[in-house]
Amino acid sequence: MRATVDLDDIPGEEARRPPGTLLPSCRAIAGYAGALLGIGVAYFACAKAGLLLASINPNATPIWPATGLALAATLLRGYRVCPAILLAAFLVNATTAGSCTISSENSLRPALPNRKDTAAQ
Repeated sequence: MRATVDLDDIPGEEARRPPGTLLPSCRAIAGYAGALLGIGVAYFACAKAGLLLASINPNATPIWPATGLALAATLLRGYRVCPAILLAAFLVNATTAGSCTISSENSLRPALPNRKDTAAQ
């Protein structure tokens, strides 16, 4: 089984790729990297703006606009944007008065399978 990067949803990418070529073009890779960078920076900015609304605890706020951005980016671009969101969420929590444990859990939780709490039953 061979792992490949699937960037076929970029408009016109198949037309630029020679027949029989499995690897995406440099233009497609640069576009994907640029999209990840843009989403990561936007998430970081939205999260820092949301943290300005914190009143009691410096890392707890009632409004978190970064969630809306992450949801929209994931719905529009798919799960391929998760690395950018993960890194940005980790950096936001690491640069705020939070610990790496909180940032790891908050970043990885959407990617983990949903399981029910068996101790509560």
